[in-house]
Amino acid sequence: MSSIEMSKAAFVAVDWGTSSFRAWLMAADGTELAESRGPEGMLQCATSGFAPVLRDHLRKLGGPADLPVLICGMAGARQGWVEAPYLHTPTRLDALHAGAICVETEGDVRILPGLAQA
Repeated sequence: MSSIEMSKAAFVAVDWGTSSFRAWLMAADGTELAESRGPEGMLQCATSGFAPVLRDHLRKLGGPADLPVLICGMAGARQGWVEAPYLHTPTRLDALHAGAICVETEGDVRILPGLAQA
């Protein structure tokens, strides 16, 4: 990745599923700058640890170390890294930001809540 692309990096988006991990280095305009994938899903990380997996993938992405990380998916489940309780629909989009749970780890890492319709 060129230094120009690196300067565009604004955040890291993560989809952490039950059996897989996917992360994207993103520009502020929504452009994908880099991607990292692996088999380290919630089930594996529940015993081996979430923070080391995240650090490894952030290193692979090659972005600046101080970027915020937004995680969605099973990492926010009750048996995940940190539970991010569901928001009930209808809800405003800004409620996702307000409902994000900060993870006690290096950097600005937040797990976004899911949405539930009753």
